[in-house]
Amino acid sequence: MRAKAVTTARRYLWVPRAWQVDVHYLLEGLEGLSLVRTLESRLGLMEVMLSPGQEAAIDEALEKLLALYPEIKKCAPPKGLVAGQP
Repeated sequence: MRAKAVTTARRYLWVPRAWQVDVHYLLEGLEGLSLVRTLESRLGLMEVMLSPGQEAAIDEALEKLLALYPEIKKCAPPKGLVAGQP
């Protein structure tokens, strides 16, 4: 019997280069909620991959982060990015 495939929800952020490491560690410090990767450091594009069932919790954390740091912005997925590709 095959296991059901799980789709990972993703959020994309534009983060000033000087803050990328801080945001990365802050979000991954929320144990079990998400994984974070930098897609393009020069452009400040980061991807937050949400753990299944944790969408509400990470969205709440992101809203608080964006309220505290208005320089960080949500953005659309980059064109040409295929979900699940590294």
